[in-house]
Amino acid sequence: MRESSRDFLLIKPPRVWTVFLTYALSFILAGLISQTVLITTVAWRSGSASGSVTDMTEVNFQGASESESEVILRVGCEETVLGCAAVGLAFMSPASWRKRLRLVRPRISPLRQLVFSAGCPAIGFVFLSLAALNVGYQTQTFQEDDKFHSRLTGGAIVIAVIVFGLLAGTAEELLFRGFIQTRLSDRWGPNKGVLWSSVLFGVTHFSDLPNVASAIGVGIYLGYVTERANSVLPAIIGHVTNNAAMVLCTLDRMSSLGPRLNLLILCISILTLRFSIHYLRPAAAGGMPSALRGHAEGESSNGSSRK
Repeated sequence: MRESSRDFLLIKPPRVWTVFLTYALSFILAGLISQTVLITTVAWRSGSASGSVTDMTEVNFQGASESESEVILRVGCEETVLGCAAVGLAFMSPASWRKRLRLVRPRISPLRQLVFSAGCPAIGFVFLSLAALNVGYQTQTFQEDDKFHSRLTGGAIVIAVIVFGLLAGTAEELLFRGFIQTRLSDRWGPNKGVLWSSVLFGVTHFSDLPNVASAIGVGIYLGYVTERANSVLPAIIGHVTNNAAMVLCTLDRMSSLGPRLNLLILCISILTLRFSIHYLRPAAAGGMPSALRGHAEGESSNGSSRK
C-alpha cells in the first residue's frame, strides 16, 4: 500500500499551457485553410464563368462569402480541421486516444443518456419558441443564422444539416469536451475544467456578447453531461441534434405553427431541461481530477488484491 501511495503522489498533472496553445493554433489553422479554400473556389468559379481571371480584385469575395454554398464550404473546412486536430492530438498522447477524448461507452443508463442529450436541443427550442411568441431578446447572430437557414432549399438543407449538425457538433465536442476539458479537468478538477473549456467554447462563437454568454451556458451544460457520463458521446448527440434542429426549425416555420403550439413546445422544452439539470446535480461533486481519480481507484483495487 505504501508503494501504491508513493506512485500516486509521483503522478504529474498534465500541462495546461499546451491546451491553450493548441486551442489558438487550431483555430488559426482552421481559419487559414477555410479562407484559402474559399478564395480558391471563388476564383476558380469566376475564371470558369469569364474564361480567365487576370485580376484577383475583380472577384467578388464579399458576395461569395455571404452565399449559401460558400458559407457551408467555409464552415465545413473549419470544423474538419478542428475535428482532425482533436483526434491528432489524442493520438499523440501516451494514453489511449479514445480515453483521451472520452470517446468511450457512457457509464450511465440509456435513459439518462437520452435525458442528457435532449437537454441541449431543449435549450435551443426554449429560445426559438420564445422568439416565435415575440417574447425575449433576439441576438443579431440568431437573426442572421435564422435568415440564412430560411434561404436554404432542397439538397442545400440536407448538406447544411450534415455540415452544421453532424460535422460541427461532433468536431466541436471532440475538441472542447473531449480533448480540452479532459486535460483541464485532470489538472484543475472537473468544475474548473468545465468552466474554462466553456469559456473557450464561448469565445469561439464570438459575434456579439449575448451569443457568447449563451454559448458559455450551453458549454457548461454539455461539460457536466460529459463529466456525469464520463463520456463525450451524450454531448455529441445533444450538440448534433440541437444544431440540426436549428437548421430545420427556422423562426418562420415555428411562427407558422401558431402561439398555442409554440407555447406547448416551450413548456415541453423547459420541463426537459429541468429534468436534465436535475440529473446533472451529482456531476458537480468530486474534487480529484478525473485521470488521477482513475489511477487512484486502480491502485486501490490493486492494493486490495495484494492484501
